[in-house]
Amino acid sequence: MEKYLYFRKVSGIANDDDANGSLMFPVSALRGMVAGTAAVTGAITEDDDALSLFFTPAANTQGSSADDAEDDNPDVVVIATSSNNKQKDVMTSLIKAINSEERFGDGIIEVFDGITGTSVDSNISGLTILLNAND
Repeated sequence: MEKYLYFRKVSGIANDDDANGSLMFPVSALRGMVAGTAAVTGAITEDDDALSLFFTPAANTQGSSADDAEDDNPDVVVIATSSNNKQKDVMTSLIKAINSEERFGDGIIEVFDGITGTSVDSNISGLTILLNAND
């Protein structure tokens, strides 16, 4: 069974209706993680209290030419941590959740939910969601 990573940035249910609301990626779409704040172009900025997750774009469509650079840009979810240098802790919790068969029997891993306050790791305090505008 495919597992899915669930993200919800918003803190009010009335705002759970766009890209900052409920968002899910299959685990198989996860390309990698890096400490710092990343952009969809791959540029990474030093940031002691951020972790960036790269995903195969959810809305990727072929551009006007085969070599359109934007077609390879990832979607990025930037996780804010509650204190500095906790990126490895969050990465470890995420991988444990992905590999767990017990806790996530329904296939959904709540990485962060701004409404319920639940997260896969207590060091997560918020999200920034950057969806690539692949054309």
